[in-house]
Amino acid sequence: MGFVERDSGLVVTDTTDDAVRHAQFSMSSIVDATFTREPPADWERRLREISPIRTDVAHLRFRVRVPHKSWMYPKDDVWMLYSWTPKHLVPSDRAWQYERHWSELPTAEQPGRKHFISDYQFWVWHTHGYDARPFWILQGNGGTPAKYTEREKRYLDASDCLSDPIPIGAMPPCRFDERAVQGIIERDRLIQAGNRLDHLAEMDRPDYLAAEDEAAERTFRETFLETWSMIMAPSVEFMKWYLRKSEADQTLPKASRETANAVTRWKDEFIQHGTVIGAKAAASRKTQILVT
Repeated sequence: MGFVERDSGLVVTDTTDDAVRHAQFSMSSIVDATFTREPPADWERRLREISPIRTDVAHLRFRVRVPHKSWMYPKDDVWMLYSWTPKHLVPSDRAWQYERHWSELPTAEQPGRKHFISDYQFWVWHTHGYDARPFWILQGNGGTPAKYTEREKRYLDASDCLSDPIPIGAMPPCRFDERAVQGIIERDRLIQAGNRLDHLAEMDRPDYLAAEDEAAERTFRETFLETWSMIMAPSVEFMKWYLRKSEADQTLPKASRETANAVTRWKDEFIQHGTVIGAKAAASRKTQILVT
């Protein structure tokens, strides 16, 4: 059972659906002009200055995307930057997904594989030897991330904003200029490590990653408080006005020394540790709001 090479070509001796799909698959059938179209020469030159092509770490490369009717701005091409990681640096649980194209798999497995390994990624892996992942979309004001970091997600969550990446075509296309370069420099881990592998290795240590996670949580707490302060600003102004009235002394209870101390310290405690001084597990569905 399998395939036999003859002068006339490939002969299928295994007639299962999976075998037939594998015999029929051709790399040329998935390649289109967006895979190989070259970017402007000055773009490529500037990109190579900040992301040189190396075999020991990932580097960035351009890819054009043609307009799609589902885009909000479906008139112009949009360029993207992909991070290309050499095969030998790719974990085995990722590499095995490249063994077969999604169209060669049983029908039930095709949607999942196509989601994780696109035609373009499959082509890059088998023709260039890299795992290509979306990194930056040249749209809007200098570009938008193809994926947010955990710290960015927490910031957006705290700001009551969407933490899903902005999809391609949702903003007008833009050029690859210094705005894009600055955005890339702020996100590229190798650049952050000064293009030094030893520093990059340090950034991947568990203690460093744990510190990054904690910084992300502090960012979330700080931003949450800032956002909540803006939302509650009208109530704060009302309370300031009301507290100046004599009747406030009769209607509002006197704060204890313990409560006064908690009010002065609770913000710092919340930002550093994520806990609120004096807060207890809710015994009912009633809530109290601390206005500051």
